[in-house]
Amino acid sequence: MIAPSRWGRRAVAVAVAVVVGGGGLGALAAPAHAEPSGCVYPRTMWGVQCPEGDGEYRFKMVCWVMNTWPRRRNVVYGPWVKAGPGTSSQVAGCPMNNLPMTKTVEFR
Repeated sequence: MIAPSRWGRRAVAVAVAVVVGGGGLGALAAPAHAEPSGCVYPRTMWGVQCPEGDGEYRFKMVCWVMNTWPRRRNVVYGPWVKAGPGTSSQVAGCPMNNLPMTKTVEFR
């Protein structure tokens, strides 16, 4: 059997140090963060429900102001809510003389 050279042993030592060091840094990393999921827009309210995942979400609705040209828009938001069963972010609706156009959910 041929003995590894001095440079070969150093290369192996450096490679082992990189692998071990990388694993150590991975242990210090922040835990994974899953966005709220399973979100639904119930028909009985202006809002959204996200029963799964972590973090927070809120309902966002864009309303167009009637009788204006060019069209102006108002954006209304529900409160930030922590994801989980039984939670919801809701708004009362668009302001007076506004038509609802789009509804979405925002995450943080």
